Amino acid sequence: MKIFLSLFLALAIATCALAQDNGKATSLGDALGDAVAKADMSKVDDLLADNVTIYWIHKKFFGKVPFEKYLRGQFQSFDKHLLSFNPDSGFEDETISTSWGSFMFMYGKEDGTATSRLPGRYTAIASKVKDKWQIVSLHLSLPFPPDLPDPIN
Repeated sequence: MKIFLSLFLALAIATCALAQDNGKATSLGDALGDAVAKADMSKVDDLLADNVTIYWIHKKFFGKVPFEKYLRGQFQSFDKHLLSFNPDSGFEDETISTSWGSFMFMYGKEDGTATSRLPGRYTAIASKVKDKWQIVSLHLSLPFPPDLPDPIN
């Protein structure tokens, strides 16, 4: 009996872990990364709540409009863009979804003259906004400030 109970609990925990990896915040983060890679502003607009708070790598954005203005400038300045999320975990219920883990943001020119890689940690929060799931908060942070050498251990 204890073996069956142990197997059942292990299966339940594994199912919950897999379900969190496929949560709304994780899915919206993946879609945001895809939209950034394609420089698709209409998709970015659809994924973010109007009053989204974004703590980007080096700047805070309160509301969708200033963040989209920043992204348009990035899209015009650089040919290549990549934003990918690798979730560690998350939590979700009927009204809120969270995801956290690591991210990689890369941008540059096709000819390779200006390429930057910024790895870090992220937290994404999604919620239902008018019956549609959207990102309401996104926080990206780097392990150390950009343009500085790695810390000495």
